[in-house]
Amino acid sequence: MINEKSLFALMDRYYNELFRYGVKFTSDVEMTKDALNQFFIHLWDNRDKLQHVDNLKAYLFVSYKRWLITHLQKSKKHRVLFRDNIFIKEPSEQSYEEYLVKQIEEEEIGFVLRDAIKGLPARQRQLLQLRFYEHMSFEEIAEETSLSVRTVYNKLHEAIKKLRTVECIERLRY
Repeated sequence: MINEKSLFALMDRYYNELFRYGVKFTSDVEMTKDALNQFFIHLWDNRDKLQHVDNLKAYLFVSYKRWLITHLQKSKKHRVLFRDNIFIKEPSEQSYEEYLVKQIEEEEIGFVLRDAIKGLPARQRQLLQLRFYEHMSFEEIAEETSLSVRTVYNKLHEAIKKLRTVECIERLRY
């Protein structure tokens, strides 16, 4: 039987790996965060039914994948398709014109953001990549880059601050 301390230890140890794994299926960061948190709640709620396993990591990944598939299929907000091992969200009631407008807006935001990121120093670009695209923790980034956790935090803060400049925000609004 799993206790509260064990659950938090599981979350500490496997959250980031499970998150990266889930994003590969959903391609939606927020949905993946919500689903992963609900998965851990599901584990807690069903702790009396859990049995001893030899390979905990494999068990968690398989369980999470099955739970995620079920969770996405039950989602009422979006119709979910499974194609090439990736879940693709499609709004259930959106006109083609709305879809095109949204697509163009997302592309414009992407161009502005990419240009802004290109203007950052190489180290800040690297840290942004590791943190927001590879979903690594500050500790993992520090280990990978041989920087202190505090330096990673400070450099990421500087990068985000630069990206939030008035010029960048104004370009995103129009």
